[in-house]
Amino acid sequence: MPKIPKSHWLPPPPGYAERLARWRDCWLLEQHLRGSDPDYASPLPSVQSFKRSGDPPWNRLGDSQQGDAFPEVGQIRLLDGWLVPTARRPVFVAVLYRWDGDVLVIAPFGPFPEPATTTELLSARPNDVLRVISLWNVRTITPGLLSQASCHIGELTNEELTESRAVFRHAIAGEGMPAELWDRVGCPIIHPEDPRIAYQDEESRMMAFTDHQSEANVLTVDFAELPLAAGSVGQVELDLVALVPSANVRVWFHTSSTGDLVFVEAYDSSANAAAGRSLGLDGAALANAETGIVLARFRQGIAEFNRPAITCHFVLVDAADEIIPWSWVRSKP
Repeated sequence: MPKIPKSHWLPPPPGYAERLARWRDCWLLEQHLRGSDPDYASPLPSVQSFKRSGDPPWNRLGDSQQGDAFPEVGQIRLLDGWLVPTARRPVFVAVLYRWDGDVLVIAPFGPFPEPATTTELLSARPNDVLRVISLWNVRTITPGLLSQASCHIGELTNEELTESRAVFRHAIAGEGMPAELWDRVGCPIIHPEDPRIAYQDEESRMMAFTDHQSEANVLTVDFAELPLAAGSVGQVELDLVALVPSANVRVWFHTSSTGDLVFVEAYDSSANAAAGRSLGLDGAALANAETGIVLARFRQGIAEFNRPAITCHFVLVDAADEIIPWSWVRSKP
């Protein structure tokens, strides 16, 4: 008769029970606040995906010396709300790697000052919003999208980056961790009804963003490729065309016959040009997605502005400066 194998379970290291109790207290308080205050339970208002020239993101964070920077490994960045629309808190992420194919690996900082699991790492930072990094909840993202959808607020130290990568490799590939890191992670999940399972489900859904959210908001126009109109206005077959679903219109980008002006005209998406321009976008504006500067407003179904000499990134905003989603129907002649 075969022998029952010996158990290799070891008692948890000192302090684990206390750490788990502190995390549970934070979790229970969070659930109480959600249940008692409807506003607390709601996601944060969505942040505009373009930066206003008079209100740069580093000023909003209270540090006038901190400029923005293109995403690089080791940065700490604050995600714009439109990328994580279900988030109930500002979401800070750390950039861990740049992988082949030009994608970045990012991991969010957790909501509580105690690590929930063995794949969350406690830092030495005094600020609670940057105390715990969730290395199980990583995502890949292109540098362009992260640049558009976040702002740079700080840096990991070399030591923090090395330690975070070690816990990430433990989370993803089951690699061992240095002994000192086991003293700064949370407890393993064993029971199937552990509340940390629900916590991880929610945190994972929060980070389930896609490039599509960006593409529906920001359109890029290379004005060197924009065709000249046959006349001053009117649809041209080779024009750039975008769809605005909420207004049920298509907008047509083209230049004047002289090439010095850009016309953006709105037409009903289900009618032909003979029906005339649609007034569905009147009052809305075209804004530069990088600076927030309004270039032109729609009046009588048309917006016009001086033709830029360079490629521009546009957003469409309503009278309250809220972004109106749109997407290309035809983006190249």
